[in-house]
Amino acid sequence: MRSRGNSDISGHLGLNYNIPPSVIRIAWDTLGGYTLAARNEEGRDRRADQREARARRAALAERLEEERHNFQRDTFLELQDVLLELTRWQALVISQDLKTLKAQLPDELGGNDMRLLVATARKLWTRVLDPGHRAEIGTLSLSAPTTQAT
Repeated sequence: MRSRGNSDISGHLGLNYNIPPSVIRIAWDTLGGYTLAARNEEGRDRRADQREARARRAALAERLEEERHNFQRDTFLELQDVLLELTRWQALVISQDLKTLKAQLPDELGGNDMRLLVATARKLWTRVLDPGHRAEIGTLSLSAPTTQAT
C-alpha cells in the first residue's frame, strides 16, 4: 500500500517519488525568494520611474519659467523702446502746440488775469476736503500758460 505523505507529490498519478521534505522546502523557499525579489525589483523600478517623472516635470517647469521670464524681459525691452519713441513724438506735438499758441493767442489770454484765475482755482482746490472730489478736480489742468506771444 502506498503511503501518502508530504513527500509524495505524484501519488495521485500512480507514481511514487519519495522526495524528502527538506527538498520541497528548499524548492518553495527558492520560488518564494524569486517571487519576492521580482516584487522588490518591480517596486524599485516603479519608484525609479516616479523619480524620473518628477525630475522631468521639474525640469519642464523650470524651462517654462525661464521662457516666461525671457519673454517678459523681451516684451519690456520692446515696450520701453516704443514708449520712448511715443514720448518723443508727444513732446514734438506739445512743442508745436506751444509755438502755435504763442503765435495765435491774444495777450489777454496769457496775461495776468489768467494767472490770477489759476491761483484762485488752486487755492480753492486745496480747501476741498473730500478726496474723491479733490481727485476729480485735480484732473483739470490748473496751470497758467507759461508762454506769452512775442
